[in-house]
Order: sequence, then structure tokens, then C-alpha cells
Amino acid sequence: MISRYKLETFIYTDGSKAHEIVTAAFTIPSLDIDIKYRLCNGSSIYAAELTAIKEAVTWIINTENNRTVNI
Repeated sequence: MISRYKLETFIYTDGSKAHEIVTAAFTIPSLDIDIKYRLCNGSSIYAAELTAIKEAVTWIINTENNRTVNI
């Protein structure tokens, strides 16, 4: 499926929770970008997942380019 979108930029997001430690991240392999965030202890996994998506969208908005992006 990805091969149908060769000219587009792919952003992968993830949230993680282990015990009380909660993190979020997004990566853009084609641009060699990996950005990680630490959330407050006890945050939910849903907050982590949504933070990763929100920060990826914020990156897209703040990056001045004409790329087609898939999250």
C-alpha cells in the first residue's frame, strides 16, 4: 500500500506507558527526524497517543513546505 504513495512523507506516531512513566513520540524516517516527549507521571495511554498525533500535526503546521504528509 505504501508503494502507491512514493512521493509523500510518512509520519509515524506512538504513545507508551510503563508503570507510571508515559511518553509520546513521532518519527519521520525520510527526513531522519525523531522527536520524543515525556508526559506527567500517571498520564493515560490515550493522552500519550493523542500527544504524539498532536505534536506531529503541530510539526506539519510549523514546517513551511509543500509536502503531502500521511500520519
